[in-house]
Amino acid sequence: MAKTPALNAKSIEKLGAARLAELLLEVSASDAALKRRLRFELAGAQSPAEAGLKHLKLRMLELGKTRVPKPAGKDRVVIGWGGGNGRIYADEIEEQHRQSVVHLALEQIADHQGDVDGYISLQSDEARRVPLVAAGIAQRLLSAGRAEEALHALDAVDDDYPPGFAHEWETTRAEVLEALGKNSEAQAFRWSCFERSLAADHLRNFLKRLPDFDDVQAEDRAMAVALAFPEIHVALHFLITWPALAKAALLVEARCAELDGNLYELLSPAAQALEGKYSLAATLLRRAMINHILEYSKSTRYRHAARHLLECQSQDGSFAGRGAWPSHQDYVNDLRRVHQRKAAFWTLLPPPRWSQFQEPPLPGSDLRRSSATLRPATNEIAGGWAVWWRRHGLGIRATGICPWRDQHSWHQALPPLCADPVRQGGSPLDLYIGAGQATSRHRT
Repeated sequence: MAKTPALNAKSIEKLGAARLAELLLEVSASDAALKRRLRFELAGAQSPAEAGLKHLKLRMLELGKTRVPKPAGKDRVVIGWGGGNGRIYADEIEEQHRQSVVHLALEQIADHQGDVDGYISLQSDEARRVPLVAAGIAQRLLSAGRAEEALHALDAVDDDYPPGFAHEWETTRAEVLEALGKNSEAQAFRWSCFERSLAADHLRNFLKRLPDFDDVQAEDRAMAVALAFPEIHVALHFLITWPALAKAALLVEARCAELDGNLYELLSPAAQALEGKYSLAATLLRRAMINHILEYSKSTRYRHAARHLLECQSQDGSFAGRGAWPSHQDYVNDLRRVHQRKAAFWTLLPPPRWSQFQEPPLPGSDLRRSSATLRPATNEIAGGWAVWWRRHGLGIRATGICPWRDQHSWHQALPPLCADPVRQGGSPLDLYIGAGQATSRHRT
């Protein structure tokens, strides 16, 4: 009779790892204590971080399977309106939040474990057609050395997304093409993306891969693309941030009529960048903002419009010899004519000098204007008063802001203490206007 082998560690080793694993699984199936011991031993064979991630993943999967209890119809809390049934319930929002937290946690766990396929499995087929999601998948595949699969993931997206939503997808695709050795195709793709969106990083990545001196010619070609770009605000943002201030000034001067003065978050810093050397372009940008604010009566921005107008005044010399645009004083006179009733704006500005006001033309008369001049002892004009008077049949106009309908009857526009017409011949007049009174003094 054959001798029974001794049961010790050395003899058990002869069974081999595979056979020993089968025996352990068979025995532990009916022994809970042994199964628990095997789990502890397996956890001890891993690093604490790996064991923690694995445990956290199991907990997240369990949490994802647990649903938020749905109350009875009368007990459901409505927190808003919208969607298919018109009502948004609190339990639905809580369930969506839970699933979102679980999904994000599982994505981060997969990244820490280096499980690319696990990350991909978490994305639905619909999500994989979104450029941002496809770019994330491709980046992970590229890091794992799977460039061909990365390119397939990128090419599976829908092609109806605007350029601004596909920027990361475009950058990743160029990197994948380079990883596959398709350098010429990658460069052509970068240039086409730049022409479509004027994205500065596409141009920089394109230029730094060109030989010496070729990059200078390519940059000049890029500036021409920017100047002809259909959306002037995108072009202006690119030229200011590149920076190419001379080209930005040229763009503003050539296409200032296309500017949207409501985009102050772009136009205001652009004007600051251009002022000084390119003060004409800076003034045109500020005028666009002023015109928009006054045209649409945006009273909360009046203080900004007043500040812009004072900044334009400091740059008035930039219009010398540039007949295409009115001087600062002509521009202000036009504003007063069109927006004279916006007293809340004009009172934010320093009071004008009398010399800024001109006589109106004399209808039906070829008489020369009187040589008499108005020399006030003060330049202060109370906000809102406007004065019209006539001297020997010649109209001399001094206007501040006129909120009265009948501007042609100057005595109706004056405060009560100055209701009588003032007629002094042959000498200049000093006119004083206060908050509620006006006096005139004959000057010898």
